[in-house]
Amino acid sequence: MSVLIRDARQRHSVGVRELARLCGVAGPTVVDWERSEAAGTIRVETLQRALAAMGERLVVSSRSRRPEFEPVDRREHRLGLELHRSVASKLVADPEAVVGSARSRLDPIRASLRGGARDWLDQWAQLIEGRDIGGLVAVMLGTTKHDIDMRSVSPFTGLLSPEEREEVLARVSATGS
Repeated sequence: MSVLIRDARQRHSVGVRELARLCGVAGPTVVDWERSEAAGTIRVETLQRALAAMGERLVVSSRSRRPEFEPVDRREHRLGLELHRSVASKLVADPEAVVGSARSRLDPIRASLRGGARDWLDQWAQLIEGRDIGGLVAVMLGTTKHDIDMRSVSPFTGLLSPEEREEVLARVSATGS
């Protein structure tokens, strides 16, 4: 069940009538779009049209159904996972603030990177710019090699207070080396 149109309307404080006006359709048409989106029968072009009218764009990505999970047994991997678990909680609670903060860190981090690490940062940027909260959380909490690699260049560093970082460090230390 997708609710991208409704969520975008709420983010931009755009009512059904206003979106209908922006798209050049009648109000009931927007209601029909939202129903068909929730039912999974909306056409991609219609979804793109509605989002574009509010200044957003649809970003589609895919993931392997059988990712190769890595054991999170190295201390630095466990620490990265636990730090991001704490950030994911903040992200879900206040997506605007966390996404905005991460967005401001992209360029400074990019300037210091080379090679494959830039690709990982570009993938973070795509998730951030697409406001893909589910995708961001999936990488933050994932245990595939790709997720672990992406966390090594995370734009979400610095979002935890020193006290929160200490709490995470203590938790990781308690689970062994």
